Amino acid sequence: MEKILVVDDDALCRKLVVKSLQKAGYETLEADSASAGLSLLQSEELIALVITDITMPEMDGLTFLSCIRNDPTLARLPVLICTGLNSRDTIVKAGHLGIAGYLLKPVDTQRLRSKVQEILASEPQPLADVQHILSRLDLEEKDYVEMLDELVERLLAGIGEMEKYIGQKDPQRLSTCLSALHGAAKSLGAQRVTAVLERQFHASQRIDFRTVQGLLGELRREIARLQSAAAKIGAETTPRPQSSTPNDSVPADPEALHA
Repeated sequence: MEKILVVDDDALCRKLVVKSLQKAGYETLEADSASAGLSLLQSEELIALVITDITMPEMDGLTFLSCIRNDPTLARLPVLICTGLNSRDTIVKAGHLGIAGYLLKPVDTQRLRSKVQEILASEPQPLADVQHILSRLDLEEKDYVEMLDELVERLLAGIGEMEKYIGQKDPQRLSTCLSALHGAAKSLGAQRVTAVLERQFHASQRIDFRTVQGLLGELRREIARLQSAAAKIGAETTPRPQSSTPNDSVPADPEALHA
């Protein structure tokens, strides 16, 4: 289930939102300030959505949103505003910063959960339609999972290569590395990883090493999501051991064999 970060300095409002999301089956993280929220976003947590208030001390929600949009690793992360501030000017500013929605307090849990579901459903999954991929590649699920695991290893090794070529300021080798990884990821339907690699490739073509470097954090997160998706498919395809009882294996009365 997707992990959602709730940012609000009001502990009661934050708790209401968190409890509502948890009841719907979502995992949640909490932050009582925008700065604490940024720290969580810059960690290794795989956060799929941010829900934030606007009126907060030290750093308000709009500044928080600007920080998210200015970070290449977080720029595409969906953000839902949940606030008591019903100002047209604020709504317009938030819209210009690319929000996924704007809900007014007091919290309506049904509307909140409906909006969250809508936002997350519109986001691309780590893998495209698995059955379509299996049909296109003519693979069994077990073989597909093995290839995904190999892809993950290759991507992780590729990050090291990218860092080397960025340090050497070698756009040609960097582009070649990104092109090969992009082709492999696209072939296996790893669409979120593919999207990041595509952005990095275009940046490498512009000799924009800073952007390629900046997107490495996002790539690491998407690799982790891909790894999780592959593990889920693997768990679903692993046959469960059949439970046995003494009656299934050895007759209670050995003489019954001769009856």
